[in-house]
Amino acid sequence: MRQAWMVAVLCGGLALSACSRSDAPGAAAGGREDTGGGTEPPVQERALLGSTHARSFMDEFCEGQPDTATLPQDPRELIRPGVNQGRAVAFNAWWQDCTGPSSNPRRKPQNCGEYRRRAQAGEALMRTGLAMSFHGRGLVSASSYNNLWQRWGLAARPADFDAQARRRYGLPQASFPNPYPLPDEDPLASNGGSGELPAGLTQVKDADGHYTGTIGITCDICHSGELDVAGKDFVSGLGANTADMQLLLSDLLIPLLPIGLNDTRGVTNAEGLSGLLIGLLDIDSLGLRPESTLLMQLPGNTSGAGDTKMPAWWNASHRPRKFWDGGFSYDAARLDSAILNLLRPLESPLGMDKEHNRRQREIIETQSIDTQAYIESLRSPPYPGTVNEPLAQAGAILFHAKDLWASGKNGDIPRPPTNGSCAGCHGVYSERYAHDPAFLEDPRLRGMAGYIAPIEQIRTDRQRLDGFTKPLLELMSSSWFSYPEGSEGYVAPDQKNALQERLDDFAVFTGTRVKGACTWQGALPEDAVGYLSPPLHGIWATAPYLHNASVPDVWSLLDPDARPAVWRRQLTAELGEQGLETGAAAYDADRLGWKHDVLICGAGGLPYVSCEPENAPPALTALVEFINTVPGTLNSLGYQVTPPLGRAAVQERMIFNSHQFAKSNGGHDFTRALSDTERRAIIEYLKTL
Repeated sequence: MRQAWMVAVLCGGLALSACSRSDAPGAAAGGREDTGGGTEPPVQERALLGSTHARSFMDEFCEGQPDTATLPQDPRELIRPGVNQGRAVAFNAWWQDCTGPSSNPRRKPQNCGEYRRRAQAGEALMRTGLAMSFHGRGLVSASSYNNLWQRWGLAARPADFDAQARRRYGLPQASFPNPYPLPDEDPLASNGGSGELPAGLTQVKDADGHYTGTIGITCDICHSGELDVAGKDFVSGLGANTADMQLLLSDLLIPLLPIGLNDTRGVTNAEGLSGLLIGLLDIDSLGLRPESTLLMQLPGNTSGAGDTKMPAWWNASHRPRKFWDGGFSYDAARLDSAILNLLRPLESPLGMDKEHNRRQREIIETQSIDTQAYIESLRSPPYPGTVNEPLAQAGAILFHAKDLWASGKNGDIPRPPTNGSCAGCHGVYSERYAHDPAFLEDPRLRGMAGYIAPIEQIRTDRQRLDGFTKPLLELMSSSWFSYPEGSEGYVAPDQKNALQERLDDFAVFTGTRVKGACTWQGALPEDAVGYLSPPLHGIWATAPYLHNASVPDVWSLLDPDARPAVWRRQLTAELGEQGLETGAAAYDADRLGWKHDVLICGAGGLPYVSCEPENAPPALTALVEFINTVPGTLNSLGYQVTPPLGRAAVQERMIFNSHQFAKSNGGHDFTRALSDTERRAIIEYLKTL
């Protein structure tokens, strides 16, 4: 009854087409001319609801096609300067061609057969085929993993150890065979063992394909999750929104990394991990930098940007660029598998054998193209609940056509070069608006989002953005990852001596390094600088929201005044180790996100929640600040976290505290122009994407 009343209010007050008419505000009366010379159906006759669920152009085209079928143009290639200018939807994050000539054997797929083979190979790499290892051995032994219960303060190994480990570290149950040997088991005699590792960890195999009894980290530790609310224990590409990597590595007693991995569950210091890679390795050859043991970092490395959430990978095929700041074009694949190959240079003498490093670059490029093909094959999970279609239709019109600046409530926020709607930045999803030339110049842009909102406009926490220093932008834009081979003046690392290589590295400060075919967003004077608005396929599944996961549900995202400063998701109810609940009882279908308790900082009780913005002990913070005054030294130590010691510390890491560094929940506040009735309609529409 309540929803019927809301629909009536929207219909009467806004004359919305979903209710009584077939035309929508801003919709053209006629249709486009189709490629066959006829006329397509009028725009107003097209559907308001319906979603592609981020299905890639390759996947859609190749259905029923032979392997030899040549792939059509990637629609993302349309997103170049001048595209869609003057229309309702804006683009300013441009596609760049990176992968070089078609004769390159390590290229993106050209036909359906290549796409299928690479996507299949990429899935195998993502699950168990690619793990961080050294000389064919994982980071820890299976024995160390088996004994984790001792770190939990237990007297004996619990019978449900595997399930408790998944909850404690927030890792999903693997939907594929992922064995490890239990105590007294021989992995060679037991087909890997009878234990079940969570997704994100895997038992490493040697060059002959034999289990080694050692465990490494895979891509899934950051890029998969669970959605019990949708009946899925494992969802590839969701992002690890329940994981605690810092706790896992601390419990395993892996030697401390010179960076903080995360301070709160469900987020990751991804920029710090990249900084570690760049600091240890020469960014041109991917060999070990000889001065790394002294400086540990590179010229111009990041000073630490804090924790961010992992974007949903199923949206990859509908983004022209990667990462929260728009980083590289999605045609730049080389970085995809580089982190997990971090230790490979150390397998050669002094880590500087040129032939070894050249072979490793070839391996990394092949693996990265395979994994990217798999990533781009993913689709968003459909919403598992029921949808009020009339209300969702009203929401579709509001999403695409409601001008959030029209009322004057956002006079203090710079207006984007759009029609002022949600779709203006996040893209068009409705078939009706996708075929309306007032919104898109080409319907192939449906579901694409490529607008970078300047920080003055989006006003969210800026630490992730500021963490990329100017020298780091220069370095990434001229590294091997930027495809510099075809650029004039480029000299391959194999043709330089050690002195030339070092001098070239420090040229990031002068801006004289040769840039590659693909530059990092923000490196060029004409680049937009801010946060890239993501596509919203499967948005219902990707809570919490904003780039730092500071907002627990879509309602709070649309109503800035409703955002809690300190909150905690519901915890699992099973005995033993606790984790964050992902079942139906923990999901709020009205607010579209995770149910949570609002906590008060500075109040008594355990765990104690501080109102102070510190992440690390004051003494360590002072040391880091001193180190950061020396250019080119340990500056990525700028973000540190307190090691999780004791049960109270483990519990505290399940709390999101927006008072902490890089965790502000402000910004994206132009949605204050919406009424509650409009918010409910938009939420109902977002369920359908």
